[in-house]
Amino acid sequence: MSAKNKSKNFNAFKINLKKNLSREKAIDEALSLLEENLFTSDDAENEVQKIEQEKRVEADDRFKKISEAIRKKNRKQFRDRDEALDEVLLLLDEVRLTSDDAIRVKRKRKMFHAVLNTIFGMVVICLAAILIVVDPPAWLKGPTLIYFNPNDGATVSDVIAILMIGFGTLFIFLGFAEIKKGK
Repeated sequence: MSAKNKSKNFNAFKINLKKNLSREKAIDEALSLLEENLFTSDDAENEVQKIEQEKRVEADDRFKKISEAIRKKNRKQFRDRDEALDEVLLLLDEVRLTSDDAIRVKRKRKMFHAVLNTIFGMVVICLAAILIVVDPPAWLKGPTLIYFNPNDGATVSDVIAILMIGFGTLFIFLGFAEIKKGK
Protein backbone atom coordinates (compact mmCIF):
# COMPACT_ATOMS: atom_id res chain seq x y z
CA MET A 1 0.00 0.00 0.00
CA SER A 2 1.40 3.39 -0.93
CA ALA A 3 2.40 6.02 1.65
CA LYS A 4 -0.06 8.56 0.23
CA ASN A 5 -2.95 6.13 0.59
CA LYS A 6 -1.96 5.41 4.19
CA SER A 7 -1.75 9.14 4.86
CA LYS A 8 -5.26 9.66 3.49
CA ASN A 9 -6.55 6.85 5.69
CA PHE A 10 -4.80 8.36 8.70
CA ASN A 11 -6.47 11.70 8.02
CA ALA A 12 -9.85 9.95 7.69
CA PHE A 13 -9.19 8.25 11.01
CA LYS A 14 -8.49 11.63 12.66
CA ILE A 15 -11.70 13.08 11.23
CA ASN A 16 -13.76 10.15 12.50
CA LEU A 17 -12.39 10.56 16.01
CA LYS A 18 -13.17 14.27 16.03
CA LYS A 19 -16.86 13.69 15.34
CA ASN A 20 -19.23 13.42 18.29
CA LEU A 21 -19.58 9.65 18.37
CA SER A 22 -19.78 7.36 21.30
CA ARG A 23 -16.51 5.96 22.49
CA GLU A 24 -17.34 2.38 21.58
CA LYS A 25 -18.48 3.31 18.09
CA ALA A 26 -15.34 5.40 17.49
CA ILE A 27 -13.13 2.52 18.69
CA ASP A 28 -14.99 0.06 16.46
CA GLU A 29 -14.57 2.34 13.45
CA ALA A 30 -10.89 2.83 14.25
CA LEU A 31 -10.28 -0.91 14.54
CA SER A 32 -12.11 -1.66 11.30
CA LEU A 33 -10.15 1.10 9.54
CA LEU A 34 -6.89 -0.33 10.87
CA GLU A 35 -7.82 -3.85 9.77
CA GLU A 36 -8.81 -2.70 6.28
CA ASN A 37 -5.68 -0.66 5.61
CA LEU A 38 -2.98 -2.55 7.49
CA PHE A 39 -2.07 0.69 9.27
CA THR A 40 0.83 -0.04 11.65
CA SER A 41 2.24 1.85 14.61
CA ASP A 42 5.22 2.79 12.43
CA ASP A 43 2.85 4.44 9.97
CA ALA A 44 1.21 6.35 12.82
CA GLU A 45 4.63 7.42 14.11
CA ASN A 46 5.61 8.63 10.64
CA GLU A 47 2.41 10.67 10.37
CA VAL A 48 3.01 12.25 13.77
CA GLN A 49 6.59 13.10 12.76
CA LYS A 50 5.32 14.69 9.53
CA ILE A 51 2.86 16.82 11.50
CA GLU A 52 5.57 17.90 13.96
CA GLN A 53 7.94 18.74 11.09
CA GLU A 54 5.23 20.88 9.45
CA LYS A 55 4.75 22.71 12.76
CA ARG A 56 8.51 23.34 13.01
CA VAL A 57 8.67 24.68 9.47
CA GLU A 58 5.66 26.90 10.16
CA ALA A 59 7.28 28.25 13.34
CA ASP A 60 10.56 28.87 11.51
CA ASP A 61 8.67 30.73 8.79
CA ARG A 62 6.93 32.85 11.40
CA PHE A 63 10.27 33.66 13.05
CA LYS A 64 11.80 34.61 9.69
CA LYS A 65 8.78 36.79 8.96
CA ILE A 66 9.15 38.77 12.17
CA SER A 67 12.92 39.05 11.75
CA GLU A 68 12.52 40.46 8.26
CA ALA A 69 9.79 42.85 9.40
CA ILE A 70 11.99 44.20 12.18
CA ARG A 71 14.96 44.61 9.82
CA LYS A 72 12.81 46.42 7.28
CA LYS A 73 11.82 49.03 9.81
CA ASN A 74 14.28 51.86 9.49
CA ARG A 75 15.52 53.31 12.77
CA LYS A 76 14.88 56.77 11.45
CA GLN A 77 11.17 56.02 11.29
CA PHE A 78 10.93 55.89 15.06
CA ARG A 79 11.14 59.06 17.13
CA ASP A 80 12.03 57.31 20.36
CA ARG A 81 12.69 53.89 21.83
CA ASP A 82 9.18 53.45 23.16
CA GLU A 83 7.72 53.74 19.67
CA ALA A 84 10.23 51.20 18.36
CA LEU A 85 9.47 48.78 21.20
CA ASP A 86 5.74 49.15 20.60
CA GLU A 87 6.23 48.28 16.94
CA VAL A 88 8.33 45.21 17.80
CA LEU A 89 5.75 44.07 20.36
CA LEU A 90 2.98 44.39 17.78
CA LEU A 91 4.99 42.31 15.32
CA LEU A 92 5.66 39.67 17.98
CA ASP A 93 1.97 39.55 18.82
CA GLU A 94 1.08 39.01 15.15
CA VAL A 95 3.51 36.14 14.71
CA ARG A 96 2.62 34.38 18.00
CA LEU A 97 5.92 32.69 18.73
CA THR A 98 5.90 30.13 21.51
CA SER A 99 8.62 29.39 24.01
CA ASP A 100 9.35 26.15 22.13
CA ASP A 101 10.04 28.21 19.00
CA ALA A 102 12.41 30.47 20.92
CA ILE A 103 14.23 27.50 22.44
CA ARG A 104 14.60 25.88 19.01
CA VAL A 105 16.02 29.08 17.49
CA LYS A 106 18.44 29.48 20.40
CA ARG A 107 19.55 25.85 20.03
CA LYS A 108 20.11 26.33 16.27
CA ARG A 109 22.24 29.41 16.91
CA LYS A 110 24.32 27.62 19.54
CA MET A 111 24.81 24.66 17.23
CA PHE A 112 25.84 26.98 14.40
CA HIS A 113 28.42 28.70 16.62
CA ALA A 114 29.69 25.34 17.87
CA VAL A 115 30.20 24.05 14.34
CA LEU A 116 31.81 27.36 13.37
CA ASN A 117 34.23 27.11 16.32
CA THR A 118 35.15 23.56 15.36
CA ILE A 119 35.78 24.46 11.72
CA PHE A 120 37.77 27.56 12.71
CA GLY A 121 39.93 25.44 15.04
CA MET A 122 40.64 22.95 12.26
CA VAL A 123 41.59 25.71 9.85
CA VAL A 124 43.95 27.30 12.40
CA ILE A 125 45.62 23.92 13.05
CA CYS A 126 46.04 23.33 9.30
CA LEU A 127 47.61 26.78 8.85
CA ALA A 128 49.97 26.07 11.76
CA ALA A 129 50.97 22.74 10.25
CA ILE A 130 51.64 24.43 6.92
CA LEU A 131 53.75 27.06 8.70
CA ILE A 132 55.82 24.31 10.34
CA VAL A 133 56.17 21.99 7.33
CA VAL A 134 56.76 24.59 4.61
CA ASP A 135 60.05 26.40 5.02
CA PRO A 136 59.08 30.09 5.21
CA PRO A 137 61.43 32.86 4.04
CA ALA A 138 64.02 34.12 6.53
CA TRP A 139 62.17 37.41 7.20
CA LEU A 140 59.08 35.42 8.24
CA LYS A 141 60.96 32.72 10.09
CA GLY A 142 62.62 35.05 12.56
CA PRO A 143 65.65 34.27 14.67
CA THR A 144 66.40 30.79 15.96
CA LEU A 145 65.52 30.58 19.65
CA ILE A 146 66.72 27.06 20.50
CA TYR A 147 69.33 25.17 18.48
CA PHE A 148 68.90 21.41 18.08
CA ASN A 149 72.14 21.17 16.13
CA PRO A 150 74.37 23.79 14.46
CA ASN A 151 72.13 23.93 11.37
CA ASP A 152 68.62 23.58 12.79
CA GLY A 153 66.48 24.75 15.69
CA ALA A 154 63.15 26.19 16.82
CA THR A 155 62.45 29.61 15.32
CA VAL A 156 59.90 32.29 16.18
CA SER A 157 57.62 31.01 13.41
CA ASP A 158 57.72 27.51 14.97
CA VAL A 159 56.69 28.93 18.35
CA ILE A 160 53.87 30.89 16.72
CA ALA A 161 52.74 27.72 14.91
CA ILE A 162 52.72 25.77 18.20
CA LEU A 163 50.61 28.52 19.80
CA MET A 164 48.26 28.38 16.80
CA ILE A 165 47.90 24.62 17.27
CA GLY A 166 47.05 25.20 20.93
CA PHE A 167 44.41 27.81 20.14
CA GLY A 168 43.00 25.68 17.32
CA THR A 169 42.69 22.74 19.71
CA LEU A 170 40.96 25.01 22.23
CA PHE A 171 38.42 26.11 19.62
CA ILE A 172 37.77 22.51 18.61
CA PHE A 173 37.21 21.46 22.24
CA LEU A 174 34.88 24.41 22.84
CA GLY A 175 32.95 23.55 19.70
CA PHE A 176 32.58 19.89 20.63
CA ALA A 177 31.56 20.82 24.19
CA GLU A 178 28.79 23.05 22.82
CA ILE A 179 27.68 20.33 20.41
CA LYS A 180 27.58 17.78 23.23
CA LYS A 181 25.70 20.21 25.49
CA GLY A 182 23.22 21.03 22.71
CA LYS A 183 22.12 17.41 22.25
